[in-house]
Amino acid sequence: MVNFQITPNFTFHEFIFGTNLPLVAIEMNIKALCDSKHYETIAESCRPVFCELQRIRKKYNVPIYITSGYRCYDWELFRKRSGTSKHVEGIAVDFQCEDQLIMNKIWEDLQGWKGGLAAKFVTKKGVRNVISFIHIDTRGEKARWMY
Repeated sequence: MVNFQITPNFTFHEFIFGTNLPLVAIEMNIKALCDSKHYETIAESCRPVFCELQRIRKKYNVPIYITSGYRCYDWELFRKRSGTSKHVEGIAVDFQCEDQLIMNKIWEDLQGWKGGLAAKFVTKKGVRNVISFIHIDTRGEKARWMY
């Protein structure tokens, strides 16, 4: 499978591997993409969401880490999910940055996002409502939820 830049700061491999996927998920993703030869379609599908990540990275001047991008259908079923995730379509990404204050600003900045938007809020070191990650997708309609 070929790696290439999607935007100046993000590659296709980051979308497939993420920073939070277990090895078995990565292996399933690679197999699904190579067996079906549809990685070019997935790479094109993810471009709009990566353009938004690039805009965020440039605006806040911080590294953005993709925790989960593409997830193959088999992985979703393995995790006892429906298989209808926007990640399976290649139009969703979960991400984080190291600075919690910046994460809060990004969350506020994205409130006008026209697609899917969600966040996971957790308690860390006694501090409540810390954003663990933000999810965005390009589903074509506004959707909001919390994990």
